[in-house]
Amino acid sequence: MSKTRRGHRRPENRTGDSHADETALVIDEKGLKKLVFAVGDWIWEVDDNGHYTYCSEAVESILGYTPEEMIGKSPFDFMPREEAKKSRDLFEKAVRKKAPIKDFENWNLTKSGERVCLLTNGFPVFDDSGKFRGYRGVDKDITALKTARQSLADLYRCLSGLGLNFDENIRSIVETTGKALDACCACYFHMEEGALKRVFAWNLEEDLETDSGKETIFIETLKQPEKGALVISRLKDSRFALSDDAFSRLGLETYLGQPVYAKGEPIGVLCVFFKGDKFPENAMDLMGTLSRVIGKEEERHLASRKLVARESFLRALVDSATDAIAVIDFNRHFVDINRAFCEMFGYEKDEVVGKPTALIHVSEEASEKFRETAYPIIRERGYWQGEWRLKRRDGTVFPIESIVTEFWDEVGKVSGYVTFIRDISERKKAEEALRNAHERLSQVINAIHSILIGVSSEGTVFLWNKVAEETFGLREGTVVGKLLEGEKIPWEWERIKEGIQACSNKRQIISVEDVRFTDRRGEERFLGVTINPVIDTRGDLAGTLIFAADITGRKLMEAQLLQAQKMESIGQLAAGIAHEINTPTQFVGDNLSFLKDAFGDLLQLMEKYEKLVALVKSKGFFPEVIGEIEAFSDEIDLAFIRDEILKAVEQSMEGVERVSHIVRAMKEFTHPGVKKKEWVDLNKAVETTVTVTKNAWKYVAELTTRLDPNLQPVLCSPDEINQVILNLIVNAAQAIEEVVGKNPEKKGQIVVETRDTKKWAEIRVRDTGPGIPKKIQNRIFDPFFTTKEVGKGTGQGLAIAYDFVVHKHGGVLTFETREGKGTVFIVKLPKQVKEPEET
Repeated sequence: MSKTRRGHRRPENRTGDSHADETALVIDEKGLKKLVFAVGDWIWEVDDNGHYTYCSEAVESILGYTPEEMIGKSPFDFMPREEAKKSRDLFEKAVRKKAPIKDFENWNLTKSGERVCLLTNGFPVFDDSGKFRGYRGVDKDITALKTARQSLADLYRCLSGLGLNFDENIRSIVETTGKALDACCACYFHMEEGALKRVFAWNLEEDLETDSGKETIFIETLKQPEKGALVISRLKDSRFALSDDAFSRLGLETYLGQPVYAKGEPIGVLCVFFKGDKFPENAMDLMGTLSRVIGKEEERHLASRKLVARESFLRALVDSATDAIAVIDFNRHFVDINRAFCEMFGYEKDEVVGKPTALIHVSEEASEKFRETAYPIIRERGYWQGEWRLKRRDGTVFPIESIVTEFWDEVGKVSGYVTFIRDISERKKAEEALRNAHERLSQVINAIHSILIGVSSEGTVFLWNKVAEETFGLREGTVVGKLLEGEKIPWEWERIKEGIQACSNKRQIISVEDVRFTDRRGEERFLGVTINPVIDTRGDLAGTLIFAADITGRKLMEAQLLQAQKMESIGQLAAGIAHEINTPTQFVGDNLSFLKDAFGDLLQLMEKYEKLVALVKSKGFFPEVIGEIEAFSDEIDLAFIRDEILKAVEQSMEGVERVSHIVRAMKEFTHPGVKKKEWVDLNKAVETTVTVTKNAWKYVAELTTRLDPNLQPVLCSPDEINQVILNLIVNAAQAIEEVVGKNPEKKGQIVVETRDTKKWAEIRVRDTGPGIPKKIQNRIFDPFFTTKEVGKGTGQGLAIAYDFVVHKHGGVLTFETREGKGTVFIVKLPKQVKEPEET
């Protein structure tokens, strides 16, 4: 079995992708000169301060200086000021890191003052002790390539020049490789139409097998990982000799194959053969270096062929362009213009060529302003792009969009500019109309007091108005263009999603009521949502429009209205009952008063009868009648009747008074129809409400009042404040019931007190209930929030109380609570010194 040795060797302290960054290390002076001549590069060395210690002779053909004139100077001495500063900063940074310099493009000045663009690659050099000595590298003149990119005219001049020396360069590189390594032969193959074909061979007359369909030695080389070399000793015994017996006939024993890459893709193979099993130690380094040289040449050759192929197309494109194109010299005079330029400005070509560019500017001042605006930018980055206003031959001024690019001559000197001009009059009109329409539409959209969200058929947001921003706290720019489902909108997304799907499927308006959401203040509220389909001109569904309004206030108002209607009904009922009860109570009381007075008179009459009976008995008259009277008196227990009838009348009158008190409390509490503010005695309001609510608390709690006698009347709406006190007492009773249950052996405690402070009139309702859990303390005043089971509460009581106190009276409603101990709700109503005028 044949033995095969494969491996990679990497040079120490060498980096970079330059095609000649290691050449000086691996070939002798003679070979070096040939390589430099072949590739046209300038090889150099600098010390750690950046001063040249070596320059190859090629520098004279690039910069015009001899190597002797370069030694001792730095690269920055041959650069424009700004370029020198940029390059020095890069060099100092590389020195600090001992890092390679890779593909650095920089501008230099030749001895005659012309500009030359160089591609610099360098790598750090260390002595035997590891001390940093400087850099060794290579500069490539890429001025032609740069100018090819930057101007159309220069591009045409460079199209044919880039590929002229490709074959000669490859021939020189292959020949240099073979001679430098003292090889038997050397050759280079590159890919063409999917197969490897030999480009050039040195010292090799016979063809070698390169059929891409077989496992050839060259195809195998391309498969090497990480761009490494393939090394095979005992070549004639290897499996590759079976496919090509030329190896044996020529006595080839050792093979070195290095893949060549262009733009990261394998493009060919550089290889050398030896008749023995020995090869120079630096062979791998040189092969790697020269393969990169060939790769660069391949890239340029490929680019050249592509540019040549497009030359006719580009020429036709310029001739048929609808945009105006003009070539301008360095002094800003027209050199050439195309047909579209003549049509756009109304001139004949001979009326423009040779004239200054001020010809088409609105004025001399405008021309000078353009020079001051555009040309510094062109000098900095090679082109200017923007909008301007120019003038036609007939004097009309119109807006244009232009690109001005500089182009250079053969030696890299800026010789003029190419400008492309487009008339954007119609576009400006359309933009203005569109902008006006957009502004009007934006005004209409933002004038809508509802949330408006537009969603495409793909689910992305295309419309998000100001109300949506304010409601959810999400800016339009952060939402538009993104999936609505992916946005963290604090609402019931699943219900909205179902509504969108239903709207899309049915293509009709879908309403989604009472959608819960959290506003930007963290309060839970409700939305009424309507989802509308958007149909395009073809009848396809383009998306949906979501209209939503915060209906929390409406729901609260409805609840308050319902409560007010209930209270009004109760008030009317109470007033009617009070009226009906008051009449019989009044005549019962009057009759009892009459009976009390009449019974007093009868008692006096009875006393006189008793005296008469005693007198008649003492005289012995009518003993039988006297006996009957005394017997009947004993039978009816006259003494008891005399005492108890009076007590019964007094107790009946007290009961009637109690009934009257309850009736008055009902009338005072309800105040049906009273909405305007008046001066209210809060102590009396508390007493009245305590009486009315007695049935709600008497079975679960003992209620105590502590009323401040110094509390002055407060200007407020009596029915609303009565409602607040009632809600708080009922809430306290229900809280206590959660602890003690119904019909408890030991009742809880409710304390209602009033306080007079400097600024506020306070009402405090304290209970011994379970307290309010911390996790819901921030929600207890939210509308429709309740912790009670279904049917036991609507969540409106505290919300209505909060609305009455805070929003309608400018007061404060807060609470203090301890879990397991109880809660006290505190109502603070603002005091006023004097009664304001009624409005």
